[in-house]
Amino acid sequence: MARFAGLSEIQIDAALKGSAKEAKDAAALKFANVIAEKRGRINDANFKAVTDAGFTPGEAGEIVAHVALNVFTNYFNNVAATEIDFPVVTVG
Repeated sequence: MARFAGLSEIQIDAALKGSAKEAKDAAALKFANVIAEKRGRINDANFKAVTDAGFTPGEAGEIVAHVALNVFTNYFNNVAATEIDFPVVTVG
């Protein structure tokens, strides 16, 4: 999907590792990681960091929704023992 969005291999690799060259992109990735690590129990400083980076509260909510959707999808596929029909991605 990242390739379809126009990301280069370098950008994709960096994103998989939770980093990005652009400060706003890096803030979004960090926020997403915090949400996942803290299982949604972020604090005010976490929210402030992403909004200070230029995201609106609504956009921060969209990041939360994407994390939640990915967690849900992973859980569902684990329970269903879904066969992976695309190349598996490993993080270096």
